[in-house]
Amino acid sequence: SRRHAMIGCAFDVLFNTTPPLQDTLQNTRKNLRENNAFVIGIHIRLGDVQFGKNNSRVSESDFPNLFWCATEVERKLFNLDGRKHVRWFLAADSLLVKDYARKHFAEKIITAESKPQHLGISKNDGKPPSHEDMMGVLHDHLMLAECDFLVLSKSMFGTTALGIGLHSDKTYTFGEHCSLKSKKHF
Repeated sequence: SRRHAMIGCAFDVLFNTTPPLQDTLQNTRKNLRENNAFVIGIHIRLGDVQFGKNNSRVSESDFPNLFWCATEVERKLFNLDGRKHVRWFLAADSLLVKDYARKHFAEKIITAESKPQHLGISKNDGKPPSHEDMMGVLHDHLMLAECDFLVLSKSMFGTTALGIGLHSDKTYTFGEHCSLKSKKHF
């Protein structure tokens, strides 16, 4: 079942990536797929607190559970026989989360250096996000879509990445619950 496939089909018809974005994506792909690695995409959405709003998705004390879930995906779904490696791509809306990942999973994590952005909430004195900020958001979104398996926060960002990547129900889980029953084994 590919319940979000309509998003991917519409995306393919309506959008093309620009050469500069293509180059950035290709550099990330090269790092992620080094040694023919499997890639687990992790999207952690803490919420809008860091953007000045008062709502959250995953609490600051609970976000490490999504990394635990990625470890479980690795252990239970990926047949690592010494010939394959696993890398993680992290898209997060928090520098706290990115710093945590770099500290605890430095050997496997790839995450963009750009600062987290929210397209609907600007910290630039009411100005819209810059071109570079937008490219960072698109980069994260498209890289998530290309991952072999996704561990997601409940968010439209992750859900639309599922659609763009034409992911089936067997290639993702929501990390807060980390249900791996009936998921694809690699």
